Amino acid sequence: MELLRQGLDCELVLVSWQPGFESELIARIEGAGYGPERTAVGLLFLWSSMAFLEAHALSEEGIPPLDYQHEDGWSSLDFLENLRWEEDRLRLPLKVIRGRQVTTDIWLSRNGLFVVRAQGRGDSPMRWFESFRD
Repeated sequence: MELLRQGLDCELVLVSWQPGFESELIARIEGAGYGPERTAVGLLFLWSSMAFLEAHALSEEGIPPLDYQHEDGWSSLDFLENLRWEEDRLRLPLKVIRGRQVTTDIWLSRNGLFVVRAQGRGDSPMRWFESFRD
C-alpha cells in the first residue's frame, strides 16, 4: 500500500463519513503531485480493486451464480469497461460483476472531490480510506 501511495503522490483528507446500509465517504485529494491527469486513474483503479476483491457472491438460496469464482481478480479491462466520464467527473458505477455483488459507486471530480457510495458494504469504504492513510 505504501508503494501505491508513493506512486500516486497524493493525500486523502476526509470530508465526511456516513455509515449504514447505504454508506457514503467523501474525501478531498491533496498533495504536491495531485493532478487529475496524474492521480485519477490510479486512485480509481485502487479503490475499485478493493471494492471488487471484498465483494461477496450474489447467491440465491445459498448457491453462488455460475460465473462466480472465489479466486478472481480485478483487471484493467474490468476497470476500463466500467469507467465513465460524466459531466466533470470520472465515475465507476459498479453493480454485480462476475457474480460478485460489488454495489459501489466511486467518482472523482475535476476539483479533487472523491466520493465512494456503497450499498450493503458495512464500513468497507472507511476501512479502505484508513488503509490508504496508514
